[in-house]
Amino acid sequence: MAITPSAEYTLTKQEFLNSVINKIGKEEFADQAFVNPLKRFKGGFIENASDIEEIYVGRATDTGYDKEGTGVLDRAKPTVNVQYHTNELEHGYKVTVHDKQVRKGFTSKGGISTLANHIIQSMHTGAELDEYQDILNTLKALATAKTTNNTISVSPVKDETTAKAFVKEVKKVIPKMGEWNEVYSAKPNFAPKNRLVLFIDSDVDVEIQTEYLASLFNMTVSQLNDTTKITVPNLKTKLGDNQFALLCDERCIKVHPTYYNVESIRNTRGKFTNYDLVTGTLLSYTDWFQFVVFTEKAS
Repeated sequence: MAITPSAEYTLTKQEFLNSVINKIGKEEFADQAFVNPLKRFKGGFIENASDIEEIYVGRATDTGYDKEGTGVLDRAKPTVNVQYHTNELEHGYKVTVHDKQVRKGFTSKGGISTLANHIIQSMHTGAELDEYQDILNTLKALATAKTTNNTISVSPVKDETTAKAFVKEVKKVIPKMGEWNEVYSAKPNFAPKNRLVLFIDSDVDVEIQTEYLASLFNMTVSQLNDTTKITVPNLKTKLGDNQFALLCDERCIKVHPTYYNVESIRNTRGKFTNYDLVTGTLLSYTDWFQFVVFTEKAS
């Protein structure tokens, strides 16, 4: 008979507590705190508000030099565009720490507080996981804003040959994104290498020699992985439409926490404490900055 982990032991322990509790010699935690791997995109905390006004001021055009000073008092209106980001996502998490339940579950000193901490930690882990998914959803929304100008189709990356072909396309587009243009953005703009971030599907990343990409950004492999390339498992599935990579100015993604608060309330009769975590985050994207989406060619 196969021996498998069982989730029913707690019920059995309650029924036969006196005979079982003394047989537990060690307690182990199987949970693990999760930290959002896309946390680097989080901007500053926005207090007492949840909206962002994004203002674009276009370049001044050449009006020529007139040594006579003709029209010196004429108005020259600047090109100013405004858009607003108001997409605030709110999440709530609740856990209960019961005195009697926690106390009976441990025989070791300090075990009670340890279990309580792990239960409370589960709320923060839930918040980090949801924040990660919310940012990926924002990335998907950015990808849907693509046009024929900033869509690059390549053969599916499955071996060294197709991997080199993809890297070659990245190599071509990076310097073009560094020039002032509106080919890759909704407004004339430019993106230097140090502001570009490459999101890439994990399966595709396996096929690529990281040294090739590092050379494109004039970085070491370590610098590339830490600051420029972000590998996302199943990114192609998350983005959809055979999109497997996205190269963008880091300013295309807007993530600003607006609220993060934990409160507790004690039930003195039931002898348990309820903990509530509420979060608020502004998540949005802007296509005013440069970005390029890489898709797989249809077979």
